Amino acid sequence: QASNLGGVDYASAANLYRDTAPTINPFCTLSLGAQYLSSKAFRRTNNPYFDEKFELSVREPNGELLQIRVYDQQGDALSRDILIGSAWISVEEIALSASWTVVWLQLTNMLASDPRRQNV
Repeated sequence: QASNLGGVDYASAANLYRDTAPTINPFCTLSLGAQYLSSKAFRRTNNPYFDEKFELSVREPNGELLQIRVYDQQGDALSRDILIGSAWISVEEIALSASWTVVWLQLTNMLASDPRRQNV
């Protein structure tokens, strides 16, 4: 039986960058098992304020991870969106939170050569 994880409010990201672009067109995706959700994209910003709510269903929170990815939208059908970075959080950690909790996660990107922090 699946239960509702509740809402995941994806509020903002900070200090996003790409080595070859001064600003990006960021959007995020959330995935949990077979569930996949995507935010709207923003134009030319490194600090988007998404302010979106997502609902996910969970069968068993123990051991499940919610993956968050941030991409730079390329804007045309022939180009692939570029992964800026990703982060994971334990579903159990979210489910055990008795009240509203704000969590900042550092994005990791194995291809990034710049040591600046990117947060989501």
